[in-house]
Amino acid sequence: MGLLSWPLLRHGTSADVWAVIGLLIAPLTWVAGSIWMARRRPGLTIQAASGWQQLFGGLGFLAVIALTGEPRPTPTTEAWLAWAYLTVFGSIVAFTSYVRVAAPAADAGG
Repeated sequence: MGLLSWPLLRHGTSADVWAVIGLLIAPLTWVAGSIWMARRRPGLTIQAASGWQQLFGGLGFLAVIALTGEPRPTPTTEAWLAWAYLTVFGSIVAFTSYVRVAAPAADAGG
């Protein structure tokens, strides 16, 4: 990651540094959450656990937006359609499928 980002970081802005830090933190928190979910199973259905994870992920993004003073976007129709597609297929379908498939594997390993 550092090797790929070095040219940008060398001539970039502090925002680039924060973006790279975010890219490094994201998989670490994913792993930590996956390990925690495997070892400390909540008393929720798979769909409910997936929904809570997505809700808190969204709230985390809102907190980052508020803390960094990100300007309000003005998306186009194409952007709204892309967002809707990613919400349905990327979040609801794909993430819930991942959680559903990972749950039996976690049960078998514990």
